Amino acid sequence: MAEAASQPKFSMSGSGDLVMYHCICSHVVFCSTTPLATSPRRTADNAILCHLTEHPTKDGHYARLFDVLHAPQASIVRREDGFDKIYLRQCPYCEVAVGYHLDESHFEETQNSTGKRADVIFIFPGGLMTTEEMEKGQDMEAEIGKITAKAVTA
Repeated sequence: MAEAASQPKFSMSGSGDLVMYHCICSHVVFCSTTPLATSPRRTADNAILCHLTEHPTKDGHYARLFDVLHAPQASIVRREDGFDKIYLRQCPYCEVAVGYHLDESHFEETQNSTGKRADVIFIFPGGLMTTEEMEKGQDMEAEIGKITAKAVTA
């Protein structure tokens, strides 16, 4: 079974400020009160772990995906320690994959179930930028290069 971070191992306390995140094409795809830079990462691929919520939690955490494409079926990804069953999420305009959901079978509390674990998303590192970064003209070409290089060597 592939390693996946479980819910209770980290704090989801939010800052209270809602941060908007854009795809590299500038389309808004995600928002959160917990900045991605401070969110935990998955050791298997350095993806940023985010718990999605419909409403703010008691500790102020709120995170939501906006207009993104859902992969119609799961993909199987080979890892050093096994396989992951993932469901990709893509930008609806440029179709760049911005993250993925793991199958429920990857989590200890739902390991006997199958299907997309919809309340947890893993955001690909370097694939999203904040509104502030976008307004400053961050060089996303360099970020795209990092993602492409990892994909080719993986």
